Amino acid sequence: MTDLIDLLIEAQDLSHNLKTIASALHSETDIQFYTDSSLIKNLSSLTSMGLGWVVVNNEDLEFSASAVL
Repeated sequence: MTDLIDLLIEAQDLSHNLKTIASALHSETDIQFYTDSSLIKNLSSLTSMGLGWVVVNNEDLEFSASAVL
């Protein structure tokens, strides 16, 4: 995984953070990905959707974001 991060990410801080996350997730077996099912195209406003992941039984490992089109 770290080779792929090195290949695709130029920013050193971001690369380091992603490698730390990848290392922490490497041994996890129960990761749940989700969306908030809100992806609706609306011509009068931006289209957005919430997404993320959680590691079951480890509240310290989670991610959430909003994608805007």
